[in-house]
Amino acid sequence: MNTTVFNRGLLRRLLRGGRGGFAILTVVFVIVSFAVLGVAAVSMIAGSSRMVIDNYQSAQAFYVAEAGVAYVAEQLAADGDWSDNTGFTKNFGPGSFTVSFLNQGTDAATLEVAGAVGGITRRVQQQLSAGGFAAFSDAIYSVGSISVSGSASGTVTGSITAGGSISNDGGVLFDGDVDDNHETAAIPIPDWDYWQNIADHVIAGSYNFSSGTYDGIYYITESVTINRDVTINGTLVVRGSISCAGNGNVSIIAAPGNPAILTEESLNFSGTSDLTIQGWVFAVGSASFTGNSDITIDGGVTAGGSLSMSGNTDVGLTFNESLAPGAGFSGGERGGVTLGVWREAY
Repeated sequence: MNTTVFNRGLLRRLLRGGRGGFAILTVVFVIVSFAVLGVAAVSMIAGSSRMVIDNYQSAQAFYVAEAGVAYVAEQLAADGDWSDNTGFTKNFGPGSFTVSFLNQGTDAATLEVAGAVGGITRRVQQQLSAGGFAAFSDAIYSVGSISVSGSASGTVTGSITAGGSISNDGGVLFDGDVDDNHETAAIPIPDWDYWQNIADHVIAGSYNFSSGTYDGIYYITESVTINRDVTINGTLVVRGSISCAGNGNVSIIAAPGNPAILTEESLNFSGTSDLTIQGWVFAVGSASFTGNSDITIDGGVTAGGSLSMSGNTDVGLTFNESLAPGAGFSGGERGGVTLGVWREAY
């Protein structure tokens, strides 16, 4: 049999409108149509799944970038100088983040952090600045230990922080949080050139403040002795030590934003009565208050070494943040990190 002739004949019969042929063509058409629709559906489902995955990974990349900002902020909070930091990449969660410093200074920086997950990258930019000096956030802040003993009465109002131990065997009440063995305790570094340049009086060598009234900022290159009946309306900036022993009626009132006392070495008040200080007391070395009576300090006390208060009566030390120094210092422990302008980079 000639199959070609047969098939053509069959085709002619189908095309002539036979009912059976029409049914077969309909079935073939439906099968082909469903096949095409099935391929299209599979393609659409695959594309939709890819889109869902891309959106999910894009969101992940964004949050990884934000986690990078938080990570850097935490690291910078314990860094006294931001100017020497460099970029890096760190694995995190489902991906990684890459940190770049767009600009930076001692206590400010702008970051760009790229979060990457599954081949998708999202970038954010964040301005950061260092918070205030931790040393000016407490009534007493000491890198060394703090010891109160034999003191008959008094109150320290405000928090107390020490890099070493804190002991209170006297009658002075600590009215505030107490944080001892603070591992990151570090005082800011005084800018001595700054203080010399703004000083009203620059004195070479040691100096003795005899009875009288003194006005302005005194910059003294060596040690200082304070006698009785002395009033200083200003600031003592001393490159040596400061001592006041067996005297009375001493008053140091600083202008807001300036410390009352800034000494590069130690500070010692002993046997002094009616001692009034308004402003910050800052000693790069140790500070001691021994056998004094009627002590009033409004501001705070910072020591790079240890601080001791022994055998005093009527001690009144009150933290006053508004009297914290505002310039002339750098480095040291900072009170956290402040977030500035944020934007997503495309």
